[in-house]
Amino acid sequence: AGRPYASYIGGMTQHPSRRSLLSLAATGIAGAALWGCRSAPAAAAERYPVEMSDAAWRKKLGDPAWSVLRHESTERPYSSPPNGEHRPGPFPCKGRAPPP
Repeated sequence: AGRPYASYIGGMTQHPSRRSLLSLAATGIAGAALWGCRSAPAAAAERYPVEMSDAAWRKKLGDPAWSVLRHESTERPYSSPPNGEHRPGPFPCKGRAPPP
């Protein structure tokens, strides 16, 4: 019996080192993070008060706004008319009805 505490139980000694404890903690944290990222079952599609076809949205919004609002496109930087607007007040989205 040359070295005390040299009996291995599941790959760890009776007195684990700081490195092995930190490794175990990091593995636990990574496992918990991955467990939280697991895919959930798909939810039912939401119903909205206004439902229109893609063609009807394109006609209502116009091509540039339709592309941005309905298909997650982007507009050119600083090309929006409200960029220079400094008045207080609500500025509703083009896809919504104006406030009453």
